[in-house]
Amino acid sequence: MEQSELESFRVDLDDNISKLSKKLVRLTLNQNKLKDDIAQNCQVVSAIIQAFSSKKSKGPLQSTFSVEPPSLTDRVGFNNWLLSHRSLLRMDAGLPSSWRKKIWLGLAQDYFQEVNLDRENLFPSLFNSTLTDDDKHLDYQIVKDLHRTANIGSRHDQQRLKRILLAYARYNPECGYCQGFNVIVALIMEVMESESDTLQVFIFMLHAVLPPEYHSHNLEGIQTDLKVLSDLMKTFTPKVNSHLINLRFVFYFSYY
Repeated sequence: MEQSELESFRVDLDDNISKLSKKLVRLTLNQNKLKDDIAQNCQVVSAIIQAFSSKKSKGPLQSTFSVEPPSLTDRVGFNNWLLSHRSLLRMDAGLPSSWRKKIWLGLAQDYFQEVNLDRENLFPSLFNSTLTDDDKHLDYQIVKDLHRTANIGSRHDQQRLKRILLAYARYNPECGYCQGFNVIVALIMEVMESESDTLQVFIFMLHAVLPPEYHSHNLEGIQTDLKVLSDLMKTFTPKVNSHLINLRFVFYFSYY
């Protein structure tokens, strides 16, 4: 470039830097205002929860409400955070969808701390792209279900789903991959941003929320659930139960 061109380039660059700096200042001020608004709203929510939960057996909230979970080392603070969200769940409006990611992640990370699982060292090996002989068999099983998964149409999402399912199979080789995992993980993917976060919540749901051995090679837990559901339908909705039998609803009546 000629000296005149360099000078013109420098002037334009200075002008752009000046404009961006002013924009950054405005955004920073707006961010600080939003933080203040959030803090005030959290105080209002805290007061509402205090009034709502004062007669509950566990007592009122002992700290200010926050969407972000406190440090996991602060057990009192974390338990109060959990209690506050449980109080909100009892209200008609429930929890906003935008909060669910942080709540599920907070619960999952608390579970990992409880079972002494080091995610930072473990997860990289679970998402290793190199396939072993055992992985190849699992990979074949997983791929068969990818195109059957609702809301997972793009190849990019299918590959993400496959990596998460394979990572869980590596985490729990005794279980490996079960049909239906793809549906659960696909739903979690709609809320979580990263594959690592999705895997955390998936592990938490299977190992801390659902009954033990709910998913296994013989699907004994699910079949037991279906048997209970079938008995309930025979008792309370016999017409629907008979209709399903006439339709030969094989999955629902797989016990028979």
